[in-house]
Amino acid sequence: MPLLVAAVLTFCGCAAPSQGLQAPGGNRSGTESPSGSTDSQSDIAVDAVAHFATALSYDLEGRQVEALDHYSQAANQDLSYEPVVIETARRHLRAGEPDKAIPLLERSAKRKDASGTLFAWLGLAYGQANQPDKAIKADKKAINLLPDSLGAYQNLSHIYLQNGRTNDAVAVLDQAARRISVDTEFLLDLADLNDRYGQSRLIPPQVVRQRITKLLDRVMEQDPEHPVILQRVGDGYLKAGAPEKAEVAFVRLLERFPRMLLIRSKLADIYLQTGNTQKAMEQLQELSAQNPTNARTQAFLGMLALDSNDLTNAVIYLERALTLEPGLENVYYDLARAHLMARHPDLSHEVLERARARFHSSFMLELYSGMTAAAQQKFNDAVRHFLSAELIAKAGTSGGVQLNPQFFFQVGSAYERSGDHAQAAEYFQKALAMAPDFTEALNYLGYMWADLGIQLEQARDLIERALKQQPENPAYLDSLAWVLFKLKQPAEALPPMLKAIEKSEEPDPVLFDHLGDIQHLIGNHAAAREAWENSLKAEEDPKVRTKLNSLTPVEKTNP
Repeated sequence: MPLLVAAVLTFCGCAAPSQGLQAPGGNRSGTESPSGSTDSQSDIAVDAVAHFATALSYDLEGRQVEALDHYSQAANQDLSYEPVVIETARRHLRAGEPDKAIPLLERSAKRKDASGTLFAWLGLAYGQANQPDKAIKADKKAINLLPDSLGAYQNLSHIYLQNGRTNDAVAVLDQAARRISVDTEFLLDLADLNDRYGQSRLIPPQVVRQRITKLLDRVMEQDPEHPVILQRVGDGYLKAGAPEKAEVAFVRLLERFPRMLLIRSKLADIYLQTGNTQKAMEQLQELSAQNPTNARTQAFLGMLALDSNDLTNAVIYLERALTLEPGLENVYYDLARAHLMARHPDLSHEVLERARARFHSSFMLELYSGMTAAAQQKFNDAVRHFLSAELIAKAGTSGGVQLNPQFFFQVGSAYERSGDHAQAAEYFQKALAMAPDFTEALNYLGYMWADLGIQLEQARDLIERALKQQPENPAYLDSLAWVLFKLKQPAEALPPMLKAIEKSEEPDPVLFDHLGDIQHLIGNHAAAREAWENSLKAEEDPKVRTKLNSLTPVEKTNP
C-alpha cells in the first residue's frame, strides 16, 4: 500500500503547507456546500482560514496531531478548496487512517466541479481501505477528468495488480500510451512505469523494451533541449537495449554541456558496446584530459590500445592506471599481456611479481605467470604455474572462470616443450575432448606423435582432420608430410611437403630440413642436398649440417 501513496504524491503534485499551500477562501467554485449548511460563503471562509492558520502554527511547532485536527476542520468548513482537503486526506492516509480520509474526500467529490486529482486521492484512500471496486471507479473518474495526468493511470493499474488483474493493469498502461497531446514528463514517467513492470516480470522483457523505446522516440520527436530530459531519455534507451538511440540523446546533451564527465563516460560505454573503438577512445581521452587522476579511465584507455595492438600506448596507460590506483588487480594482467604481445616476457614477469606481492594467488595470476614462463622458455616453471591455475579453477575459487580448450592446449604445449610427452598428450586430448575440431591441438598432438615415431596412424588421422579445416596451412601440410615420412611413405610425403614450402611466407629451416629427409629417403640425393643447404641458409643447425656432411661423394654429385 505505501507504494500507492508514493505514486500519488509523485504524480498529483500536492504539496505540504510548508511548501506553499495557500489558505482557503480563494478560487471558490461558487457551489453550495455539500453539507447543506445555510451559513454564508464568507462565514465559512473565515472559519476555514482560522483553522488553517492554527494548523500552520502547530505545523511549525512540530505538533502534527493538533495540526491535523485543524486541517481537518478547515477542510470540512470549505470542501471546495481542494488543496486543504487533499492535504488533510494525505495526512490521514500517511497515518494509516483511510476511514478518516474517505468521508472527507467523498463529501468534496460530490461537488460538480470536483477535480480529477481529488478523485485520484479518493481512489487511493479506497485502495488503502481494501475497497477495490470503489477505488477502480474513482480512478476511472480521475482518468476521465485528467486524461493527460499519469498519476490516475498509475493508481488504477496498481489497484488492478493488487487484485490479481494483471492484464487489466497492463491495459491501463496501453490506454495511457495512446494519449497524443501529452508532455515529455508524461511520456518519461510512463516509460519508467513500464520499466518497473518489466523488473517485476509482469510484462515480458522484450515487450517492455519495445514499449519504452516507442515512448522515448515520442519524447525525442518533441526535440527536447532540457538536460534532465535528455539524460532521462538516454538512460531509458540504455535500459531498453537501444544504445545507438541513447547515443543521440547523450551527444546532444554533451554539445550543450561538454564538461559533463558522466555523459562522456556513458558515451564511452555505448561505443564500447557497439564496437566503435575509435569513438570510445576519443571520449576516454577527453575524460583523461579533464580528469587525469582517474585511474579507471587510464585503464580503459590501456585496454582499448591493447585491443588495437597499440602496445606502446597500452603500456603507458596501464602503468599510469597502476600508479594512480595500485589496487586494480586486473590491470596488472592486462599490462603483463601487453608486454607478452610486445615480446618482452621479462617485463611481464616483473609486473606479475608486483601483483604477486600485493594479491593472493589467483587463476589469472597463475595463468599469466605460466604464459610468461613459457615465453621465457622456462617450461617447467610454466607447467607449475598452469597446474596451479587449474587447481584454483577446479576448487571453485577462480571467480567463475571456466577451464577451456585453449587453456589445456597451453598446458600441453608447456609439457611437450619440457619433454614430458605423456602429460602433453593427456592435456591435448583434454582440449580435443572439449573441442574436437580444435585444429591447433589436432596438429600439435599429431605432429608430436609423428616426431616421436609413435601411434603414427592415429597421428595421421589427427593431422588430416586439421587439414580438412585448413587445407592451405603450411604447418599442417608439413605435419602430414612428416607423418607419411615416418610411415615410410616418402613418395606420398613429397607433394604436401612441397606445397607447405610453397605456402610458407618466409623460408622455414624446418620445412627445408624435412624436405631434405624426404628426398634423401626417396633417393633424390641432389634434391636432398639442395634442401638441406636452403635450411642452413635460413638458420644454422648442427644436426642439418651433419646430414649434409654425411652425404657420400656420389650422393653429393648425383641426383
